Amino acid sequence: MDEILVGDIYTLTDDESGEEKDYEVIGVADIDDNSYVALVLAEEDAEEYMILKVDMDGDERILVTVDDDDEWEKVAEYFDNELFSDIDYDEDGE
Repeated sequence: MDEILVGDIYTLTDDESGEEKDYEVIGVADIDDNSYVALVLAEEDAEEYMILKVDMDGDERILVTVDDDDEWEKVAEYFDNELFSDIDYDEDGE
């Protein structure tokens, strides 16, 4: 099985609308024996990202939503710290 890497592009299908969109991986994390990815829309300058859990369906890797609130909060905090820890919000632009 191939490893998921930052910069990889995945085409995901919205379960409700059936619409397909390309997403870019901006972060990968292994937390509590599970793997997660942070993704943004590939063709837009997105300010928000989504988190999906890497799961297996037989021999096929699939990305699924994180339904457990406590699990989601833990993973979101990890990605917030990893992805945005270098941003200095107090910087005055100089």
